Amino acid sequence: MTSALVYCQQVNYTVIKDDPFKPAVSLNVELMQIDINSYLKNLQLDNMSVNMSVYGHVDPIEKAGIHFKFVKSYLAFGKLANKNYPGHFEANVGAHFTPIQSKTTKNVKVDLDSKTSTYNNKEVTTTTYIMIPATVAKYRGVRAGFYTKVTPFNAQDYFGDVYEPTYEHLKISSVGVYGGFISRTIKNIIIEDPQYGRSINSIGRDFFLEALFVPVNKFKNVDPDVPLTDVTTDVKANGKRLPIGFRMGYNLYQTEVKTFTGKKFGMCGTAEFGLKPYQGWFLNAGVGITLLKRPHFRKTV
Repeated sequence: MTSALVYCQQVNYTVIKDDPFKPAVSLNVELMQIDINSYLKNLQLDNMSVNMSVYGHVDPIEKAGIHFKFVKSYLAFGKLANKNYPGHFEANVGAHFTPIQSKTTKNVKVDLDSKTSTYNNKEVTTTTYIMIPATVAKYRGVRAGFYTKVTPFNAQDYFGDVYEPTYEHLKISSVGVYGGFISRTIKNIIIEDPQYGRSINSIGRDFFLEALFVPVNKFKNVDPDVPLTDVTTDVKANGKRLPIGFRMGYNLYQTEVKTFTGKKFGMCGTAEFGLKPYQGWFLNAGVGITLLKRPHFRKTV
């Protein structure tokens, strides 16, 4: 088990940089994402997968740009027992517009030092940090785009006793659109002190809440030793569902460049929760690294 002790102390520091700029280009790779997509009453382990994703944005102008996220599984639990079981694939490509922009000064946490030791046979991490005033930039607006997903589907679990499917294991392929609200928050404070040296809190966060409209949903059986068969008509005839859902989540990414951080890459991560037509409730989260951080396409004031 790992426990943590955290304390704060007085530090004489110098602000090297306090510039929460919005990256013109952000490219991130999620090395491990866990996806849970199943009917609530009967959590299907076969439907779970471990994925890799690539996500980010390109903003050629200050108030608008495009965003993307592609997800592909490298371990689908259902494939361990059934080679025909589908993996997980998802693609999102869209545009965002953030006309509402503001900057405020808030106290933010900057980690100065972290040490791990063993105490009573447990790992104890001691983190030294300081709370200091820093500029926080906020961008709010809307975003929309195209969405597609291929994933396992358990018809009987989803429809219950009303439907007895011909095949036990199915694959669903969905295509639709999404649209909703986006809020981007940027912090980028760099300080230096005689005891700990240079310390940084540089992070971007995109929070989104949006509706899903997924009118195209096709189903195929993936039972072993049985020819693939399109069962879309059968599934839809036995379970009417509105092609509407929702999702909310956030994307985290590094913003400052290597010149100030001393590191080419940085940590990133995502999390999402929501309800998708036919597929039901879902939850996913993961961590990875920010590969590319480009401050601006052009010089800004």
